[in-house]
Amino acid sequence: MSEASSSLAGSDRVVLHGELTLQKGAALWKQLKQSLPPRGKQVEVDLSDVARADGSGAALLSSYRAELREQGVHCEFVGANSAVSEVIKLYVNQDKLRKRVRRT
Repeated sequence: MSEASSSLAGSDRVVLHGELTLQKGAALWKQLKQSLPPRGKQVEVDLSDVARADGSGAALLSSYRAELREQGVHCEFVGANSAVSEVIKLYVNQDKLRKRVRRT
């Protein structure tokens, strides 16, 4: 469901795939917690390959972002399609989700 990879310039990237839903939440949370202990000052969560998200998935992303912030790490969600973006905006205080993903 998720794939973690590092990019350059002190930024870590987490790439999510498929659906961010209640049914897949426990597995996704485990993967997020095990992926990338933040090494840089920013974590970018790439949502460009996420087909669908519900409130549970968005709340899970919000919790992940809050934990990173407690560690002093900036987290940005990028690349979400319009439907996924709208659901995430309901749960995450990020007015605009960046459409384009930085390719490294």
